[in-house]
Amino acid sequence: KRQEHLKIKGEIPAGSNEPVTLEENVAARIFTGAPVPSGADTVVMQEKVSVKDGYLAINDENLQLGNNVRVRGAEIKAGSLALEKDCYLSAAAIGFLAGTGVSKVAVYSKPLVSIIVTGKELQQPGKPLHYGQVYESNSFSLAAALKQLHFTDMRITEVDDDPGKLKSVLKDALLQSDMVLLTGGISVGDYDYVLQATTACTVTNLFHKVKQKPGKPLFFGMKEKKPVFGLPGNPASVLTCFYEYVVPALEKLCNRKNLSKIIKAPLAKSFQKKAGLTHFLKGWYANNRVTLLDAQESYRLSSFAKANCLVRIDEAITSCEEGEMVAINILPI
Repeated sequence: KRQEHLKIKGEIPAGSNEPVTLEENVAARIFTGAPVPSGADTVVMQEKVSVKDGYLAINDENLQLGNNVRVRGAEIKAGSLALEKDCYLSAAAIGFLAGTGVSKVAVYSKPLVSIIVTGKELQQPGKPLHYGQVYESNSFSLAAALKQLHFTDMRITEVDDDPGKLKSVLKDALLQSDMVLLTGGISVGDYDYVLQATTACTVTNLFHKVKQKPGKPLFFGMKEKKPVFGLPGNPASVLTCFYEYVVPALEKLCNRKNLSKIIKAPLAKSFQKKAGLTHFLKGWYANNRVTLLDAQESYRLSSFAKANCLVRIDEAITSCEEGEMVAINILPI
């Protein structure tokens, strides 16, 4: 009930734990976050009132019943479902749960990923490059790609092309990690020992070699519930296989559905290739069309550094015309 003048009876600060009851024609000074007293139903901002001799005058032409009062159960009613099972716990979702008093929930934990880099020819950036050496970049690319997707728990190990050492490192990684990524040593050369090491560590071979370019030697296996990827050594192959195969596996491990983004877009220029291999090509997607970049070789990262998507051209296709729709995997930024 609106009155021109209401008697002021005390004040109620935030955190007050003493119940207050207001009689008719009586008001109390109340602060943000404080419980509304029994007998009151509306709060008027102090900018729209005046006080004189212990009485309150309201100067609010838009005054309505219930203004500035948070009704009990307005956020969520008792017994209601707060969040769906398997939903993503965003910052707001975590705050929402905390605000309802929930202190613990069951979640899918983020995996610890082991990265094992193989190859005697590898040298660390910043050190002199000797004859027969190349700078190691795969661990840096993979670690950065994982961090972009908010996977920060990882271990990186370098190992020579030695079957005994590789077996030992892989065995240790399988004990400590939820996923293992090996780079290099998965082809059929005399010093390629990754396949041999996975067999020795009883990793179930689910597939080895894929009709694709780049990344044809790709290996995938499982040790109980732990995915094991044998990624090729060439830098562009490593990143291509990461985005096309490892990221979907991470989605499965974490029950996430939004790490990959596959869309269709028209080609800016025509493209030809031989049949027999699916091609994953570095591309630039802008203005609702995709342009294929130069330097598509598997050892070259210069074009990958400029790309924002991977363009998939299936193995049976030999020609794509300008404007033809193709599938593209948008890379995370």
